[in-house]
Amino acid sequence: MLCCLNAHCQKPLNPDEAKKCRSCGAPLVHALRGRYRPVRLLGQGGFGRTYLAQDKDRLNAKCVIKQFAPQVRSSRAMNKAISLFNQEAVRLYELGEHPQIPALLAYFEQDNLLYLVQQYIEGHSLAQELSRQGPFNEAQLCHFLLDILPILQFVHSKQVIHRDITPMNILRRNIDGRMVLIDFGVAKQLNMQMPAQPGTRIGTEGYSPIEQFRGGQAYPASDIYSLGATCLHLLTNTRPDYLYDPLNGEWIWQTYLMDQNRSISDGLTVILTRMLQDMVNDRYQSVADVLTDLSHLEQQLSPPPSVFPSSFPKGTRTPTATSSGRTSGRSSGRSSGQSPGQSSGRSPAPMPTSDKRTPQSPSRSSGQRRNRPSSRPPVAITSPPPPMGRSPRSQPPLPPPRRSRPPSGPPPSQPPTVPQEPSNLPLLETSSQLCQCLYSASAHTSWVTSVALNPITDTFASSGLDDQVKLWNTHTGQMIQTLVGHARGVNTVAFSPNGKLLISGSDDYSIKVWSAESGELLRTLVGHDRDVTSVAVSADGNYILSGGADRSIRIWELATGRVLKSPFGVASIVRSIAVSGDGSVFVSGGLDRKLKLWSMKTAELARSWTAHRAAVTTVTVSANSQMIGSAGKDQVVKLWDLHTGKMIREFKGHNREVNAIAITPNNQYLISGSSDASIRIWDTASGKALDVITDHTDSVNAIAIHKSGNSFISAGSDRLIKMWRLIETIGRKL
Repeated sequence: MLCCLNAHCQKPLNPDEAKKCRSCGAPLVHALRGRYRPVRLLGQGGFGRTYLAQDKDRLNAKCVIKQFAPQVRSSRAMNKAISLFNQEAVRLYELGEHPQIPALLAYFEQDNLLYLVQQYIEGHSLAQELSRQGPFNEAQLCHFLLDILPILQFVHSKQVIHRDITPMNILRRNIDGRMVLIDFGVAKQLNMQMPAQPGTRIGTEGYSPIEQFRGGQAYPASDIYSLGATCLHLLTNTRPDYLYDPLNGEWIWQTYLMDQNRSISDGLTVILTRMLQDMVNDRYQSVADVLTDLSHLEQQLSPPPSVFPSSFPKGTRTPTATSSGRTSGRSSGRSSGQSPGQSSGRSPAPMPTSDKRTPQSPSRSSGQRRNRPSSRPPVAITSPPPPMGRSPRSQPPLPPPRRSRPPSGPPPSQPPTVPQEPSNLPLLETSSQLCQCLYSASAHTSWVTSVALNPITDTFASSGLDDQVKLWNTHTGQMIQTLVGHARGVNTVAFSPNGKLLISGSDDYSIKVWSAESGELLRTLVGHDRDVTSVAVSADGNYILSGGADRSIRIWELATGRVLKSPFGVASIVRSIAVSGDGSVFVSGGLDRKLKLWSMKTAELARSWTAHRAAVTTVTVSANSQMIGSAGKDQVVKLWDLHTGKMIREFKGHNREVNAIAITPNNQYLISGSSDASIRIWDTASGKALDVITDHTDSVNAIAIHKSGNSFISAGSDRLIKMWRLIETIGRKL
């Protein structure tokens, strides 16, 4: 097959002999530079697409092509994107001599597009490995460190700081089980002298130390901190944000291990503790220091465990990407947009003995906020830290936080005015027994946090921790426009009932009102003192309701942007708000584990009850305004009678917190998405799970059901948005 290189083509695969794409009509490039033949689309992201290719000059050996076609409007954003893409090419060229870092094969321009060609790795990320095998034991973790630390030592010897070490950016190579470090798109050279950009944030929240989020400072000790946080994730199968107590300023990962009846040696505990110190000077200052302390434990370790989990049988190919289009592949061999490198000529390590891993345990039920990475839009290189050996304390004052972003670009063409159920699209391979996956779209460069379907037109919106809101064509899955204006990650989106306005809420404490037709920013509402976590619009379209981490709910007049009321009695961080279809009440849920029912007319609390054993993460109201749906960190979904507050039924089956729920219009089915990376379709009458969909490779954060009831959208931390159609066997009942 031959792959079309048009970045907007929806069906890029073509027969070998084709001259023009049978889908979009674009001329086909049979070999870039007369050498690299694109054969399959692996994925796409904010910078462009990633393709699997064959290198004709190397006996058709596999390689990966990264095409630079950023979906940005402003010249500033384009310059940042170009800088980041060029930076990755330079870093790969400098570092590719190491056998456990993907090598750069070529970097060139053709047809006004930039291309980067990398080696191809057959393997899987440690994030995928965790989701399938559960947490590492001490021996596995130590062997991991002994393999990854020399790679990091080599990187630092080249005066480069990686700045984004996470389980997603470390691969286990199929051929020998060795670690491979990827994604140098945000790496920084120590001796570069460039002014810091206010508000620049580099890295992934939870893994990156505080100095990276304050002016972009980074040191060798910063990578050591990120590696320590990665170790905690591997050891507990819990994201680092859950393992830190911000009130007391201390790590609590050992408590998680005790809850799992597990422990590690004092020696390894001391090493991890020093890697994770808040103050840069209190950490290890070099990888060599870590290796010295680790060597004392090495002789006590058993042989390394099996590196070929049953979920990844020999021959399975799960490509993994660097910063553009990075989404995990599935064990079935179906690619999903990761950009890999290729195994080196280094002789394989001896096959280790088998060692069964500790069973995966659910995340700790606590009141802490769901862990999320920092927003990572393309960024310019910020001012560098001093060369190795100079004290980081001698840095200039930190720049002020970022407060604004450039306005969105020109409006797109007007979308269709009659909403239609998605159909007539090529079906994708899926794990579902009851659903067909119509398309899988990727344009956000960080986690997708929310999706909302326009009730009038054939469009939907998504929000992400890349600070962006995006508008999409529901029917085709093609992105229409990116709305840029928030200064931090966007948590929530909602349409007005007439479909003309789109509301978004963000970690920048603001709410923004956009034209759903043109994408123009109409108004910014400021009043919350912390992150805005949820927004909703009243049934009559006159009011915006918002909830936040400042333990408040606010009711705004949509026409003027004025705060009309702030209900008394919230008392806890609000995670979710939903409005009844009849416009009489709204419901909220949050960290106090309670559901609260409020009068829409008076904003007074009508009823409150403890609904879950841990924080409530999401709420919804049925279309007929008779039922409330709720879910929480206790991994349980529940249905309640809206008028009495009595529980109707509970649904158990997820093994991580449930992040999103939606009820079909006829109330017969409930769909839930969880941090266990699964979607479940439940029969509301029996409480039975009719289907379990495992196509997402990370947390499912959002579910939105089409008004027809026969299709729905899911989105998650794997940066993917998927459109599903319920097949006839269940669709007839809907």
